[in-house]
Amino acid sequence: RPLTAEKLVIYTDCSISSTDLLAMEMKVLDRLNWELYTLTSLDFLNIILHRFEESEDVLKEAVELLSRAATEYQYYSVRPSLMAAAAYSIVASSSKTRASFPDRNLHRSLSELISADQNSLALLSLSLVSSLSWLDRNTNSSTDQ
Repeated sequence: RPLTAEKLVIYTDCSISSTDLLAMEMKVLDRLNWELYTLTSLDFLNIILHRFEESEDVLKEAVELLSRAATEYQYYSVRPSLMAAAAYSIVASSSKTRASFPDRNLHRSLSELISADQNSLALLSLSLVSSLSWLDRNTNSSTDQ
């Protein structure tokens, strides 16, 4: 349930009135041009998958990877487009060549598509592979005990 203006006023120790609060809210909304939707890595992933004409299986694996990465704080500040590209490159590379790390041609295509540095994409991909394999090892060792 959303907070009411009256509750928010109470939370400010009544330092502002509800009229002031609503006026500030309107200023913020006007500044944002009422565009409140934020693109997520899943939105970018759909664009990438459409561009590379990938299967539903690749989508499922990439979504799972992004979901797991979302639980890791170090990825919170990474651009959603870069996260989606890294997830796709990991899944696409492993499904086509069964290699652990994505190839350079794919990184080049993806970095051009999302206007990102190719090295940033490669480093993020390596970081994701590394941290998620660490997660897998810890999850498996805790379930074995």
